[in-house]
Amino acid sequence: MRFRDIVDELNKYHNQLWFRPGTKLSGFADQYPDEWGSSTIVSAGGRLLAFQIGDADEWELGFGYQPPDGKLDFHDEDQDEELITPNFVSNANFIIHWIVRDPGEDKSE
Repeated sequence: MRFRDIVDELNKYHNQLWFRPGTKLSGFADQYPDEWGSSTIVSAGGRLLAFQIGDADEWELGFGYQPPDGKLDFHDEDQDEELITPNFVSNANFIIHWIVRDPGEDKSE
C-alpha cells in the first residue's frame, strides 16, 4: 500500500500516529522520505501498526493494527520519532511523488 493510504487506514482507528524512520535522517522525516529505510508507524502506546517494505511509498499494515490503544497507553518521548500530522503526510507525499517516484512513471496501479 502507499504511504498516504496506510495513514488514512490507520487514522480510522487511532488518534495519534508516530513515525519512526528506522535510519538516521538529514532532517525532519517528512522532508527526507528518500532516506527512509525500515521505517515504521506506531501508535501512541508504541504498538507497531505498519512498516515499510520497499521505498518510501511501499508499506504494509501490521497484524492487529485496528484496536486502539487503551486509556493508560501514552507516548514515550524518548523515542526518535515524529507525530504524523496532515502536514507531515502532505509534505512527505509531495517529496515521494517528485523524488522517490519517477514523475514520468505511473505506479498507481
